[in-house]
Amino acid sequence: MHPTVETIAPRMAPVSWLLLGLGTVVGAGLATLATPLAGDLALAALGLVGLGGSAALAVSSGRLRGLPLEIADRVLCGEVDAVRVLRFRARLGLGRVFRDATARVWFVDDTGEHELPALVPAGVLVGPVTVLAHDPHRRTTGPGRLRVLLEVTAGGTRWSATRELTGSVQPGRFGSEWADPDPTQPATAC
Repeated sequence: MHPTVETIAPRMAPVSWLLLGLGTVVGAGLATLATPLAGDLALAALGLVGLGGSAALAVSSGRLRGLPLEIADRVLCGEVDAVRVLRFRARLGLGRVFRDATARVWFVDDTGEHELPALVPAGVLVGPVTVLAHDPHRRTTGPGRLRVLLEVTAGGTRWSATRELTGSVQPGRFGSEWADPDPTQPATAC
């Protein structure tokens, strides 16, 4: 995979990218004091390219840091240790680092709200991540809707997202793409 602005920009804060570009311009300016005119022009061009590149990275980094926490609009199911599980996909921005993730899942039908035990991987995470909800009583096989609440911490800020999902639950596991099922995994009944 080739690096892109979207994969490089989040590595530093926007102000750090600007300071790096400013440092390039200052370095190029100081180097021109000791070189002939052709070198001066080359170094000045290098400085402008450095400043422009760092400005683009700073803008992109700021934009990526503002992208929300989101939950995919697809639910997949399966079985783990003979217990029905529901799989939800979530991410913060386009793959920002987060921690302290917690999730709650409810199945809402004509009889009321039924909270399902939810599990999120622990520690420092980079999305997308899969949230599991256990359904030992198989409540989610009938008509109703699912409500998911996810909260994470990133850069000292608490982010939260809620999503209501209706429709059928498909068997399978998530693949490497954002919310697509893994085509290499056989879909078993759930």
